[in-house]
Amino acid sequence: DFKVDGKSLGAVGSYTFSDVTEPHKAQGVFIRSTTASLTSAVSAGYNSIKLSWSKQVGVSGYVIYRATSSTGTYTKIKTLSATTTSYTNTGLTTGKPYYYKIRGYYKNTLGNYIFSGLSTTAKGAVPKLATPVLTITAGVDKLKLTWKAVPGAYGYKIYKKTSATGSYYRVKTISGGS
Repeated sequence: DFKVDGKSLGAVGSYTFSDVTEPHKAQGVFIRSTTASLTSAVSAGYNSIKLSWSKQVGVSGYVIYRATSSTGTYTKIKTLSATTTSYTNTGLTTGKPYYYKIRGYYKNTLGNYIFSGLSTTAKGAVPKLATPVLTITAGVDKLKLTWKAVPGAYGYKIYKKTSATGSYYRVKTISGGS
């Protein structure tokens, strides 16, 4: 916002004083016209996505927006400080895609917020379950399979194949546990 003699002229690139016969007071906020950009959005577990971005010079902080489609309506979900370059969005639905955009903001001495443009490219990710780490113990005519419980999993399906070139088929479904 640019003000001349207390009157707001909005966001202007220039202003010309004409017929100047007395002092005028001009006040403006000038910030870099850069746009923040997300560098990554990746699953951070069954119900979360981690976002990362590069630090934008001169900002007071960042605002993160989320939508459920790349062309959908983006809603503000978090405001973060200027020193932050990552954020983990939690409480999401496993398997559902989410899309994110970011913008920087500057807070001037009057307490007003001036925002950079919203990032033009959305980064998308899907929260997903981790792959269990399987331990196989051989016994006489049997194999024992063990694994640690995967956060967010409600059960497990066990598959096997009988030859290197064969197809997998399900042999057991286990509800909960490990």
